[in-house]
Amino acid sequence: MRTLSPHLHYVRYGARLLELEAIQHTEEQQPQPAVESVVASLGVSQSLNQEPTFTSYLVRVACQGITLDSLERMLNRMPLTDEQLSKLASTIQESENQQAWTRAFIGERCMGTDIFLGLRTGDFSLEGFYGLRDEHPFLTRFAIAVDRVTGLLELDEREYLDIMERYVKATQLLPPESIAAFDAVNARVKHPPRMAKPLPHVFP
Repeated sequence: MRTLSPHLHYVRYGARLLELEAIQHTEEQQPQPAVESVVASLGVSQSLNQEPTFTSYLVRVACQGITLDSLERMLNRMPLTDEQLSKLASTIQESENQQAWTRAFIGERCMGTDIFLGLRTGDFSLEGFYGLRDEHPFLTRFAIAVDRVTGLLELDEREYLDIMERYVKATQLLPPESIAAFDAVNARVKHPPRMAKPLPHVFP
């Protein structure tokens, strides 16, 4: 079943509105209201900190990018007091949340585990999981059945869980160790020990 997140559109929309507000205050040389707009925009991105999906995490990052654009414009166009700069610095520091990155991978791992469970029990549905029309239902069921009977499905699941665990551990490291860890896992994803091939044959 697909995860519906209609609120994410409004979160990003809110960040855009606050960006426009910050731009207006900046152009009118109103530093304090501009600072408040930037702080509020960072608060919008932080509202997604507890959501355990990649989609929410990417929207969070996008909102932060929108905010930093506003901040850059403001710093280039008008002077700020030490107090205002201190407030911005502390808010930016508070917005850094490494656990949100870890939580996103853990959430995706849970959803992946649920998909494998559906494959084992026969509850898997291409339409239900991906919102796509299954044009070859017999071939899809046959490929999944073969994978399940031969034990390849269990091998795929173990490989998936191992890779996701490596990703989770990589998110808990700091640069440059985290970058090296992600590169190592990405290399394994590109060249896994065994390449599963059932679904590519179903969808040429």
